Amino acid sequence: MVLQYVSALNAKRIILASQSPRRRELIKQIGLINAEIIVSSFDEDLDKSIFANAGEYSVATAKGKAVDVFNKIKASEKKAFDVIISCDSVVAVPDGGVKIFEKANTAEHAAEMVRTLSGKKHSVCSGLVLMFPSDSTPEGYVTIEGYEETHVTFDEISEANIALYVAQSTAWQGKACAYGIQDLASGFIPRIEGDYYTVMGLPINRLSKGLVSAIEEKKYLKL
Repeated sequence: MVLQYVSALNAKRIILASQSPRRRELIKQIGLINAEIIVSSFDEDLDKSIFANAGEYSVATAKGKAVDVFNKIKASEKKAFDVIISCDSVVAVPDGGVKIFEKANTAEHAAEMVRTLSGKKHSVCSGLVLMFPSDSTPEGYVTIEGYEETHVTFDEISEANIALYVAQSTAWQGKACAYGIQDLASGFIPRIEGDYYTVMGLPINRLSKGLVSAIEEKKYLKL
């Protein structure tokens, strides 16, 4: 468990490449209370058609965010970092293949997304990238990468309830496929199969194991 290393990790410079308040709270749940926030400017617009599945797409986007933050630090700061934590969550819905949804841009877009999920099972994939500085690679960093996938079932949702839901902008803004499992949409969800925190936006079990691997196996992180 990462718990035995938390005190030492809190003395390191840990960067969270996200402005998500949910991710900030989730890393605190495993005791990482001193993480800095550096928001990525990476455009989340990779060509989805080139990826085998939504999980691989989410990892590639998370890595793009991490690289962007790495470059910002390299360009503007002399202070070294110890680890950058980057995550990206997407929703994948079977649709004659798999259609990947990210964040809604408008209330109409949010309503369309919720309508698509109504009465169906979908997947939430959260790609996680841990990035560590390295003098032995051309890029200047090494990474531990992977993703978690959780299946979520939605009840049938009436048009009236969809309208009521999207009227609450905090329920869907900034969230993959216009919902957060911990918020108003929780009333739509009768079951999930997999990791709850993956649906919230940060697979904290994978994060914990990745940090332990970086310390004990890969030796990317010296405490």
